[in-house]
Amino acid sequence: MAQDKPSPSVSLAEVEGGYTAAEYRSGFERFSDALTKLSVWLAMGIILLMTGIVAVDLVMRNLANQSLMIVDEVVGQLTVAMAFLGISYGLRRHALLRVELIYRRLSAKAGAVVRICFDLASLFYTVLVIWFGIRLVDSSMRLEVVSLSLLQTPMWIPQMVIPVGGGILILALVAELMRDTRRLVAVWREGGRR
Repeated sequence: MAQDKPSPSVSLAEVEGGYTAAEYRSGFERFSDALTKLSVWLAMGIILLMTGIVAVDLVMRNLANQSLMIVDEVVGQLTVAMAFLGISYGLRRHALLRVELIYRRLSAKAGAVVRICFDLASLFYTVLVIWFGIRLVDSSMRLEVVSLSLLQTPMWIPQMVIPVGGGILILALVAELMRDTRRLVAVWREGGRR
């Protein structure tokens, strides 16, 4: 017996909460979700690395009365990297940037439209951040800017996290826009019922 393929139309129940059934996710959405998961694992690894650096520095200060002398710089740069790599996961899990109190008061149609407007505004802002990040990296490379610490890190290296993390966020926002568009279509077909 041949198995029927699922219909490309999606009901509101299948898109409620921003998550669609796996068979309705496009290849792009699966790629974006996988990249988002990879970036959050990198962000978690960065947290562990920062914890290790600070712990080693604390032990050295207390036992040997010496410091690594690079902790402030490295942990500061890693904090920025963690934020840029983790924000796409926060977006995907609806853990930030949204005010659920407002969404709950809106009708299903209005909520879907507001989500799409939010996605578009976020895309625009993220493109600007990436553009300025690329200009910053290019400038640092051309001028051979290095940090003032003992490491003298070429600044373009930690600055690269801005366009890289922003690029991952762009992919996550486009995938979210696709999901929110499906949500709007489903709501529209069902007449705006919750």
